[in-house]
Amino acid sequence: NFLRARYFLDRPTQEGLAKSVDYFHASLQIDPSFADAHAGLAMAHNFNGIFGYLPPAEAFRLADGAAQTALALNPFL
Repeated sequence: NFLRARYFLDRPTQEGLAKSVDYFHASLQIDPSFADAHAGLAMAHNFNGIFGYLPPAEAFRLADGAAQTALALNPFL
């Protein structure tokens, strides 16, 4: 799931980013402590806000939450 999420993260279309978010969430269902998946999810949410697929305030709020979780799990990210 994580590799599929990264694949779609590199294709920043609305559909690609939606798939990326779904795959990151699937990765986190398997291992909620997987810091790299939280970091990737933060990037996907940021891209959704940057490209206007979500309202920026909502996207960046989601991104901040995922990034904070990633850093709490692995401060070296």
